Amino acid sequence: MFGISHLEQAKAWLRRLAQKALGVDKQYLPYALGADDYAVLADEQNIPTGDDGLPIPPQRLWLGYAASSDEYLESGQWSVNSMQNDMEGTGMSVENCHRILDFGCGGGRMIRWLKPYAQTAEIWGVDISAEHIFWCTQYLTPPFHFATTMTLPHLPFDDGYFDFIYAGSVFTHIDDLASAWLQELRRILKPGGRMYISLHDDHTVSIIRPEYIEQELPEVIRRTGQLRKGQKNLSRLAHANAVYRRASASNFNMIVYGRRHLSQVFFDIDYFTTKIASNLKIVAINRESQYFQTAVIMERKA
Repeated sequence: MFGISHLEQAKAWLRRLAQKALGVDKQYLPYALGADDYAVLADEQNIPTGDDGLPIPPQRLWLGYAASSDEYLESGQWSVNSMQNDMEGTGMSVENCHRILDFGCGGGRMIRWLKPYAQTAEIWGVDISAEHIFWCTQYLTPPFHFATTMTLPHLPFDDGYFDFIYAGSVFTHIDDLASAWLQELRRILKPGGRMYISLHDDHTVSIIRPEYIEQELPEVIRRTGQLRKGQKNLSRLAHANAVYRRASASNFNMIVYGRRHLSQVFFDIDYFTTKIASNLKIVAINRESQYFQTAVIMERKA
C-alpha cells in the first residue's frame, strides 16, 4: 500500500505524464526548466551596459545572434533601423506611436533601441521564454514592460490596445497556429494600427545558399552573429531549397521543419497574404528587409 506521501507523488507523476502527452508542458518555456524550486536573485553588480545605458543580457540569452556584446547590440540596432525605414516608407513613424508591442522580444535585442520613445509611449515585450522575460523585467524595466506568454494564441491586453506591433523572426517558427496568432494580434491592434512581421518566404528559400551568405548579405551580418546563425541552420535551409524545388511544381503553400518553438517555417508569400492574413490589409511586402527574411506590413481594417 502507498503511504499518503507516496500516493501524492504518484498522482503528481501521473499528472506530469498526462500533461506531457497532451503537450501542456510545452506551452511555454518555464524559468529554471526542470527544477522544482528556484529563486530570482537581486540585480547583479557591475553588469555591462551598452551605449544606450541599458544592461546587456548574458550570452546564453542572445539566441545565436552574435558572438560578442558589440555584435549583439549592432544586430538589434540594424534590425530596428531597417524596420523603421520600412514603416516610414508606408507613411507611419514608429516614434509617433503611443503603445508598441514587441511580440517575441527574447532578451530585448530590438526593443532596447526603442528607448528614445519610451518617454511618450508605453512599450511592451512578450515571449514564451520565461528566462528571457525574467531578465528583461529585472534589467529593462523601466523603461519597458514585459510578460511571459504561451504558445497558445492569447495575449493579456485589451482589444485595440496597440498602435504598432512588430514580430522579428517569430512567424518563422509558428506553423499550425500562424493564422490564429495573426487574429490575436489583430484583436489587440487598434483599427488603422500597423503590424510588422518578418517571414521566411519563397524568396528566402530561393536565396539562402552559401554563395548568397558569403557575397550578398549586408556587411553588418558578416560582422555580427547572423552569419554564424545562418551557417548553423544552413543544412536545414539547403534542404528547404530541395523541397521547394520539388514542391514548386505543385504550388506549395508551406514548408515546415521541426515542431513547436523549434520549427522552421517557410510560406509562399501569396498563400500567407491571401489565406493566413486574409482579413488584414497588406500595406507592403519588402524582401530582404530583415537580413534574408521578408517583411510584411499589415493594417487592421476599420
